[in-house]
Amino acid sequence: MKIVKKTIKKLTHEFKDQGEIQAQLNSKNNVKHYYRQVKLIKKFIKPIKLLDIGCGHGIPTIFLKNEFKKTTINAIELRKSPVWNRINELYKINFKKFDGKRIPFKNKTFDTIVMFGVLEHVTEDKIITESYFLNEVKRVLKPGGYIFIFNLPNKYSYKEVMAKYTSHWYHERRFKGREIKQILNDKGLVVKYLRGFGLVPGGCGPLRSLLPVLNLFSFITDAEEKLPEFPFCEYFDVVAQKTID
Repeated sequence: MKIVKKTIKKLTHEFKDQGEIQAQLNSKNNVKHYYRQVKLIKKFIKPIKLLDIGCGHGIPTIFLKNEFKKTTINAIELRKSPVWNRINELYKINFKKFDGKRIPFKNKTFDTIVMFGVLEHVTEDKIITESYFLNEVKRVLKPGGYIFIFNLPNKYSYKEVMAKYTSHWYHERRFKGREIKQILNDKGLVVKYLRGFGLVPGGCGPLRSLLPVLNLFSFITDAEEKLPEFPFCEYFDVVAQKTID
């Protein structure tokens, strides 16, 4: 996709001295997934106030701002990134550090909440439960608002299985499609979309050394939406809507 190449070139120039940003831009597959995921949001809502939970260094957040230029975007993370100030200068995104417990906003603040690879990690420090976290998400989401859960690890992902049995890092918490659907429905978050993606790994973690090879297969990522869903895909993208009180 030409737009992806153009975006990578632009961001590479804007953040040429920021190693954290450059490392994420090296994966064509990851960048193409970000682009597709942001386009998915547009199919459901034109956000007015959006919250990106667990924003990391802020690469996906930049993609959100590029697409939704008039949207007020807030982003929160456990640890402050050294690149946030630079991103805010260029894109006017409101970054904030938070304690991982209470989301630092008032009830019913946002019409859109986005998470890229977050839900599977919330219980790792054993401070909060998934249930508590989702209650917090629901608290700050307006009735009728949407939550977008991206990059949620598939229980049966071939990449996760390979990583586990070759003694590499893998996600301890992974989900079945019907499981996440039930979890969200129990919270009054009605699933509107759920699909597996990730035929070609992005090239993070133990596969980082294979990144040049994986990038050669990014054309598969381009076509993935049109292909039959692969049961052993890397992750799920999920869209759910909060029921109206």
